[in-house]
Parts: sequence; structure tokens; C-alpha cells
Amino acid sequence: MKLLAWTAEYSVQIAELDADHRYWFDMINHLHQAMLDGRGTEVLSTLAHTLMQHTLEHFAHEEHLMSSLAYPGHQAHIYEHHQLRLKADEFMRRFEEGETTMTIEMMQFLIEAVPLHITTFDREFLHYLNANGGVTVPG
Repeated sequence: MKLLAWTAEYSVQIAELDADHRYWFDMINHLHQAMLDGRGTEVLSTLAHTLMQHTLEHFAHEEHLMSSLAYPGHQAHIYEHHQLRLKADEFMRRFEEGETTMTIEMMQFLIEAVPLHITTFDREFLHYLNANGGVTVPG
């Protein structure tokens, strides 16, 4: 059973970014299933670093794209990414210190923050692109 289902509502109409976002949904669903199976901590130990690396790469890519397309909301978006990184760093620190009960708290954060970020900040970027000639992603 999927906790988060990818729908057109989440698409930002940029294939690379949508693929990254779908990956987050897949990882969240994977962690959720592991928690239901009583393996949340075990799965989180392998998933956490992969998810963190994916997130950092995605944010860097998204920020570069916004900068290259002169997106006026770029700085606000960078600030939002920074806040999400701080929260992710806090979860990683707590996990590495052996706190296993934070898995549920982390799951709650992920199921709220990821869809919200996509449907607000990333969607604003899409609106900007559409208002300025459509989605033209530099190569």
C-alpha cells in the first residue's frame, strides 16, 4: 500500500525534476512499508544516506536551473531548500546518534514537506516558466 501516490498534480512539467520528485515518493513509500513490516530502523539505516545524497543533488540541480533561467523567486527557493536541508541534517544527526524513535517523526515530516514543497515552491517556478514562454530547459 502506497502512502503517497504520484499524480499529475505533482508534475512540474520538467522530466528531470519530476523524476527526482517521483524518486522521493518511492523512497517515502519504501520507508513506510518497512515501518509497517517492523523494519523501519533497519531500512532507514541504508535509505537515509541515499535519500540525503539524492536530495542534495536535486536541490543543486534545481537551483542551477532557476538561476540559469533568471527565476525571480530563486533566492526564496534557495532559502526553502536551506530550511529543508537543516531539518534533514537534524534527522541524520539524531539517527547517527542512535535515536531510532525519530523514524516516525521523520516519516511525518517527509509526507508533509515533500508534497507541500512541490505544490508550492516548485509549482511557482513552473508558473514563472509558463508565463515566460513555457518550459525551456537549457541543456
